[in-house]
Amino acid sequence: MSLEAEIKKEFIGTLVNAGMDSNTAKKIVKSIIKAAKSKQREEGATTLPKDVLNLIMAGQAFHKVPAGYREQLLAEGVTDDDIRWWWTLPDLSRWALFCWEEHNCVAMRLWQMEKGLESEEAAREMTKHLATYRFGVSYEAAPVFIGENKRLPIEIKDRVDKYIENWRLADRGEEFKKEFLRYSSFNAFVREKMRAGEL
Repeated sequence: MSLEAEIKKEFIGTLVNAGMDSNTAKKIVKSIIKAAKSKQREEGATTLPKDVLNLIMAGQAFHKVPAGYREQLLAEGVTDDDIRWWWTLPDLSRWALFCWEEHNCVAMRLWQMEKGLESEEAAREMTKHLATYRFGVSYEAAPVFIGENKRLPIEIKDRVDKYIENWRLADRGEEFKKEFLRYSSFNAFVREKMRAGEL
């Protein structure tokens, strides 16, 4: 099975397990993969050097990654293990995961708007329920993405996913929801748990 086929199978399975019909899931995943490939081309990512991880660990600049990128990540609570996880993934996997997260955020925002919220309110509600990530060092200036609410480094996605899954496996979903909704955003919740050494 090709890498692309493996990614599609995983994403479709996740959507179907969440209650979506398989045909709709396949269409959504197809669009996500298309977006991921488009991002690859736009960013010139297919020509990245093979020793990307070594360059990051050495603090060297390459492509659109600035010198000292590792130090910036460490200052935000990212670990070297997080960096290794993300930057040893195949390039298509990285962009597919990023586009997957973007899709989830857009879907949540649209759902909130269908419930009657204005665009900005829907965006704020989305950030309270979902982690939002950035790929690289750029930040968004939108009001919902400032301070503790700013986008998280994509390198910590795996750690965040496992933390969420541990709550689910412990059958503490409602308790977990009450906990993170106390914060201005899910990202603010994540940052607090990172500082506390719980995540």
